[in-house]
Amino acid sequence: MDLAQFIGTYREAITDKVIKTYPPLYRPGQNSHGLPALKRRPLGAQGDAVRAAALSLRTQQGTTVVGEMGTGKTFIAASSAHAAGFQRVLVLCPPHLVRKWRREVLETVPGAGAAIVGSISDLEQLRRHTAQPLFAIVSRERAKLSYRWKPAIVERWAVSTGRLLRDAETDVPFRLPCCPSCFAQALDDDGVPLTPDELARKKRRCTCCGEPLWQADSSGPRRFPLADYVKRRMKGFFDLLISDEVHEYKARGSAQGIAAGVLAEAVPKSLTLTGTLMGGYASTLFYLLYRFIPEVRSEFGYRDESRWVSRYGFLERTVPKQRNDDPFKDGRSSRRRGYRTSIQEKPGVTPAVLFHLIGHTVFLRLSDVASALPPYEEQVFHQARLQVL
Repeated sequence: MDLAQFIGTYREAITDKVIKTYPPLYRPGQNSHGLPALKRRPLGAQGDAVRAAALSLRTQQGTTVVGEMGTGKTFIAASSAHAAGFQRVLVLCPPHLVRKWRREVLETVPGAGAAIVGSISDLEQLRRHTAQPLFAIVSRERAKLSYRWKPAIVERWAVSTGRLLRDAETDVPFRLPCCPSCFAQALDDDGVPLTPDELARKKRRCTCCGEPLWQADSSGPRRFPLADYVKRRMKGFFDLLISDEVHEYKARGSAQGIAAGVLAEAVPKSLTLTGTLMGGYASTLFYLLYRFIPEVRSEFGYRDESRWVSRYGFLERTVPKQRNDDPFKDGRSSRRRGYRTSIQEKPGVTPAVLFHLIGHTVFLRLSDVASALPPYEEQVFHQARLQVL
């Protein structure tokens, strides 16, 4: 009997065992508390999704709604925030959805205020808003973008024992990039001299005095990342962060992912929305969950992606076939031989990763809502083409 036959034969016993071992936090019909007054009526299972998400928001720090396109995730998020009693909500979404979010909030939550935030002045004006609840909507581009920077160095003549050093090929004296504070030569962590091009690619600090070797570039736009401003000047002002299309924040070094993580640290609770939680690899889940789920941060460090993949993903170890099976390296004083191996992550995740999801995630399919949708009809109109001679 293979695995599929085993599950098909004993699926009822397996289901009962799983439910008894991991009881769901919300059961339709048993936890059906009344919803607050809304301007629009939930369709199909949207009401249960709102109740479940609101229950999770009250009891947990991070909540996720995974729904197919068309299930109404925006409506569910706004309604859940209202049902859970949050008064100041910060919404992080793609730029093309900013106006849609404002319209959805105003059409869903009674008495709510919705403001589009595009600058620090807009953030400060929120302190004077009296609408309850208040939804502040910011695009991820505004949240992540910062000022332009350039290297901050002074160039000094290269000198040794009181004499100018000259280039070995041209016999011309040359200058060295130095720290503008202590005038020490700019070096990397290994003591290797840095070139101006290397200083322009990465922000560095002086190895002697620790001062930054970069400065703001006045020729670029004058702006400050809104995510950093919220963390520094408005920490605690918002009580809920809603992150839309959160699967786009999965990369470790992406600016929008870092901005989302900064906002998650500045706001006590978060609600994340996505249609595709996983991109096929276990690594695509790590930084996504790390930024929004405290339980993951308590078990894994920021640089533990490889440990996460080794536990919940699939790795393929490859030893390429050498000519005549020759090693690429032999031991100096022993018979040790080295063979080139490569380790590559393969698609898929193990079922154990669900333990990081099922306790705070609401899953919704279009079929759960489609039964309550109005009739749909398509009509094709043919338009005559006019040719101008």
